[in-house]
Amino acid sequence: MLVETQKSHLFNWIKSKASSIQVVLIANRIDAQDRERMNSCGSNACLIEARLSRRVLDEKLDSIGIDVIDRENLHLWYTCSRLVFGEESISLRLVDRVVQALRSHNPQKLLEEVLLNKVPTASRAAVQQFVMAFLAHVDGKVFAGGPFAVVFNVAALDSDSDSACSYHEFCNRMPDALLLTSPAVRLLCWSTYILAAKAREQTENVHNQLAKIPSDINLSCLCDHQYIDQVGTPFLLCQPPHSTFSGYAFSWSGNYESIDDIIDATKRGHSIDWLDVHEKTWKTKMVTDSHKVCILLSSCRNPGPCLEAFTSANLALLMRSSSPDNSVLLARHVLSHWSHNPSYVSLCGQAMWVLILNDASITHGAELVKLTDDATLVQLCGPGAWCSEQERTVGHKTAPRLLAFLEWAQEHATDCRYINRSLGATDREQLLRQALVLATLCSGATLEQQSRLWSGIFAQLLELPTEESERKWRCRAREPVICEAVPVSCLRSWLASCDAFEREWPHEVKSLWSVLHGRAPASIINFLWETYSQLLCEASTGKLSQAVLLGVVHNDGGELDKDLQRSILLSSCTIAAEISDRDLLCVTATALRLIDKTDLPADSDPRIVRMVEGELARGRSC
Repeated sequence: MLVETQKSHLFNWIKSKASSIQVVLIANRIDAQDRERMNSCGSNACLIEARLSRRVLDEKLDSIGIDVIDRENLHLWYTCSRLVFGEESISLRLVDRVVQALRSHNPQKLLEEVLLNKVPTASRAAVQQFVMAFLAHVDGKVFAGGPFAVVFNVAALDSDSDSACSYHEFCNRMPDALLLTSPAVRLLCWSTYILAAKAREQTENVHNQLAKIPSDINLSCLCDHQYIDQVGTPFLLCQPPHSTFSGYAFSWSGNYESIDDIIDATKRGHSIDWLDVHEKTWKTKMVTDSHKVCILLSSCRNPGPCLEAFTSANLALLMRSSSPDNSVLLARHVLSHWSHNPSYVSLCGQAMWVLILNDASITHGAELVKLTDDATLVQLCGPGAWCSEQERTVGHKTAPRLLAFLEWAQEHATDCRYINRSLGATDREQLLRQALVLATLCSGATLEQQSRLWSGIFAQLLELPTEESERKWRCRAREPVICEAVPVSCLRSWLASCDAFEREWPHEVKSLWSVLHGRAPASIINFLWETYSQLLCEASTGKLSQAVLLGVVHNDGGELDKDLQRSILLSSCTIAAEISDRDLLCVTATALRLIDKTDLPADSDPRIVRMVEGELARGRSC
């Protein structure tokens, strides 16, 4: 074993002589940083990972003359021990001790000591159950009294081929979502994998796989006990589930002051008591090296408890002060771990803002919502995702967390607007604009929240709806898409609730606000009608929205465009009770003299019909 200084000298020498030497390094167990050293030394050497194979074991057994019965039992012990407790539990040196234990009058105790000496972090209760199931199997019986007896019986199905993936290897290949589940769930998943693999070996008929599972294996037992989650095999407790107790468990007890030592321990597979780290060190001492924190999080099997060991202020400082790449890594961990917790809105809001500024892999607002609210683009654009103007209700809460994080960023992120120089400001603005649109439509925001969201530093991002954007919104269920302009119906709804407009809004939006509040002169209304009629009309109908019609009738003075007057009379508009006949007659007087009753649609408002009839009657009397 080389100490760190010796190993550094060795690899530095290899690096300097890489072009002229041939390197062979043989080791029983690699150090946590050996892969990094090998990659940086500049040689063509590589690390070869291998396990104790059945062929090598048989060579050892042949050399010492083991009989057939002991050979079969050794095969069973080595296979099942590897599958359940990992490669650390077996070695060729153990052959003599296992054979001696099997031939003794008390094999239970001796085999327990063999296993505990190799895997000291294993629970004695788990080892006892494992050995009892092994000895029962040797005698041609079945013992299933406990979860690790059941796990042994599952592993024994692979004793002939010795080809299955061990529990440790299986966990390393698990997706993160499954890795964060309880130990019982992971044991259950691994057992199911072994049973399914053995069933496929016995039959090619997929429908009969369950019939091939041995009837004496009951996996429900795995969920009836309590475990301590640790690196490697879970620590089985003797206490019944849901009981309250305290005691000691295995964990690394090195120097919490050194993050390098913690990283090395994590890479070596040690279990670390993160609560202890928090209470003794990180609760009062800020960690400032963001690069090493990122290495630590990348080395953790479950980064969640590691994150919880930091204070919120420390994580916020790390995200603000680190390089773009490191800040993105930290932000993604923060969002994946705490985005669902209302008490961490400020930290997650900063994490989301970091991703908007620095994460080149996020180019669309829907990708951001996936991180904050775990919602897909189809869910965001599907039926009921947000409500129309006519419904006038709060939208479906598909992305409520996005709204909360954006509200925090709007208030507190004004001093952090530097964009990663490798990214374009235009693209980042587009991403932020899409996020604001999604928060407006899909978060369940009230009209007041929607209007407040498009104010302040976000006011300049408000885009004017176009005919093309309206067409895309109408077809969103068939062709999921997020436009950078909110639908006109939504825009009119929250503009009507605003007490004042923002100076940074587009001129046309400010004009629409004036119309909705009855403060626009006829000239402004005529301008919108001629150039941006989609702002005034309901989608694909050509008739004025009720909210707009009220502002048009109660305008700030002037004569309306004749085509607009004609549209009010002939487009089947519903006349609100707030509009008096006198008001309606004043704004449509010119058009009234030019139309006939036959021009009116069948579904015209009765008040308009009466007005036209009255005007026609006056014309005949004159």
